[in-house]
Amino acid sequence: MEDTIPLPMGIAFIQTVTWNEDGTPDADAILTYSQSPEPDSPYYSDLTKLYSESKWIDLPFTEDQIQGQLIKEEILQF
Repeated sequence: MEDTIPLPMGIAFIQTVTWNEDGTPDADAILTYSQSPEPDSPYYSDLTKLYSESKWIDLPFTEDQIQGQLIKEEILQF
C-alpha cells in the first residue's frame, strides 16, 4: 500500500506579481493540487500537471486583458 499524506485545501495557491515597463501588472498563479478530488474529472490533475511542468496561469489585470479572457459575466443584485 502506498503511503499518502493528506493535503489540506487552500495552502498551495501561489501568485506572483511584477510590473511591466508601462506600469501594468504582470501576474501569474498556480493551484498546485488541481481543482477536483474526483478521479474521473478532467480537473482532477490538470493544475498539478501544469505545476510539475513549471507552467503557471496568466492572470488578467487590465481591462483589455480581462475582456480578452472573459467567459461569462453575471450581475448579482441583493
